[in-house]
Amino acid sequence: LSILFGDARPAALVLQGAVFAAVALTWTAIRSHSAGPAVGATRRRLSAGALMAGAAAGAVLLGPALPLAGAHERVILRDYIDPPFDLRDHVSPLSTYRKYAVPAKKSGGRGGLGDLPLFTVEGLPPEALIRIATMDAFDGTVWNVAGGAPALDGNAGGSGSFQRVGETIPTDAAGRKATVTFTMQALGGIWLPTAGIVNRATFAGEHADYLARTFRYNRLTDSAVAATLPIGEPALLQPGDRYALEVLLPPSALMAPPLDRAALASAGSGSYVLPEPARVPEALKAKVNEIVGETAGTFARVQMLADELGRGAYSNGTDGEIPSLAGHYAARLDRMVSDPQGLVGNAEQYAAAMALMTRQLGVPARVVLGVRPVEGPASQGARVVKGSDVTAWVEVGLQDLGWVPVFPTQPSTAKKPQTVPRPKPITRVQEPPKAAVAPRVAADPLIRAGEPAVKKPVEKKKEAAPPEAKVPPPPPVREQGPRFTTAMTVGAAIVLMLVAAVLLTIGLKWQRGRRRRSRGTPSARIAGGWAEIIDLARDAGVLIPAGTRREVAASTQRAEIMVLARRADQAVFAPGEPSEREVAEYWSDVATAQKLVTGEAGLWTRIKIALNPASLRR
Repeated sequence: LSILFGDARPAALVLQGAVFAAVALTWTAIRSHSAGPAVGATRRRLSAGALMAGAAAGAVLLGPALPLAGAHERVILRDYIDPPFDLRDHVSPLSTYRKYAVPAKKSGGRGGLGDLPLFTVEGLPPEALIRIATMDAFDGTVWNVAGGAPALDGNAGGSGSFQRVGETIPTDAAGRKATVTFTMQALGGIWLPTAGIVNRATFAGEHADYLARTFRYNRLTDSAVAATLPIGEPALLQPGDRYALEVLLPPSALMAPPLDRAALASAGSGSYVLPEPARVPEALKAKVNEIVGETAGTFARVQMLADELGRGAYSNGTDGEIPSLAGHYAARLDRMVSDPQGLVGNAEQYAAAMALMTRQLGVPARVVLGVRPVEGPASQGARVVKGSDVTAWVEVGLQDLGWVPVFPTQPSTAKKPQTVPRPKPITRVQEPPKAAVAPRVAADPLIRAGEPAVKKPVEKKKEAAPPEAKVPPPPPVREQGPRFTTAMTVGAAIVLMLVAAVLLTIGLKWQRGRRRRSRGTPSARIAGGWAEIIDLARDAGVLIPAGTRREVAASTQRAEIMVLARRADQAVFAPGEPSEREVAEYWSDVATAQKLVTGEAGLWTRIKIALNPASLRR
């Protein structure tokens, strides 16, 4: 019973086994003594020795041959009573990067957090990184955590196994010790910022009990979440939530890992097993070969990729910046690396692209969303982290060195000057001085030099006069004036009718979306957001099967649509009503999903979808 109700990773296996053996032998001795000597001392010693020898031989010879001996699995009841937490049911943290990077005034009413404080951190060394989420699986649409429980050796499996842990998390890792305190403000969500390897976690504030009960930790990625509990309790991090972490800071937790250059140069790929990407753009594969070439050395090849991506322009696609689409799906990355004008994107696209490019070199790589140290005086006092401080980087797995952070992009402040040279291909400003002004100004000296230059303009005027004198064509036009006017009137009427139909279709769709978003109960408004997705699919010509939301979402085979379906079901069928913030976030994700769906289509296809009245005829 103790084993069945235990943990998948015993804290002290040898100690537990020794205590169990001592208790069992003591209990057996007491039982034997109370029953009285049934056999002689010599015979008892011989039988005990034979039993011990048989048990040892069975453990050594027969143990490895048992069916579950090599599976590294331990059957525990919590896997059935409390199933492992699956983060694939939630939106990819990397896909929300633009929400953090863009200020509210530039986000178009979508709740940008760039200028808002997300949380406050105290006691963190100035060179330490803050980790929010780690993603190691690419499904062709987003980078996300992989499913499945990790293997016991810590080298295999995905990042999707978040387990409940106690206040103390045992670890044999080495590193610099620190006590870091986080106080939440506008961050929200379920991801708990961490630093290094967590050894102990304590919670305070109004929701301390809730955080303690829902705290789950991933030993493979050193990430933490606060899983949702039954309705009636807060489902997201709330302002004022506070927790303290006792952490160890290994080299991978620092901005500039103190690793020897010789060790980096000689290190090979680590033996980490990660899920294979579902789709890698061909242009991205070609870019890897173009950048790396015949360069030797694992880390040297990785650094060349980071340096090349670091030369690109940084843009969040807001007003005043270079146009840049959101998302990091395969088509978006393919368009970015194949653009003849050069690379344009933000940390989301650069980190996603570099992780895929590093995988093409045969080197394990994963994407991290977090906060890097800001330049300035070293201080371990309180630091306010804003949304604009959030960035993304790549961790590469190297042999004997573990996961080493690599940054393919610079902070946005360092990238702003590089956005100016990009529009310079517009050379039309330089053309007028060459063609229009210079020749005419130089005409005066030519007139003084001789008459041939004067005669040519005069001849041109004489030749130009006869065409002006040939005015006969106007009379036929005037004779056909009534017919021409009638044709123009009919054509204008047809054009006006078409324009009116287009404006009516667009206006009805806009009014329908506005009504769904603003009227009714919160659950009805979330259901209206799901209806917007279905109407977009109808306008796109997708055959919508009859069934539940999840069945319809499964037919699309798109991860973001499946997540929206689950959230809509939860809002409609769960007790109580969602909060206004959950409604706003759901509609924001609906808009993102619509852009992902229509962004993969061409311009004319998007126009047809916008003008198709199929969803209005229901």
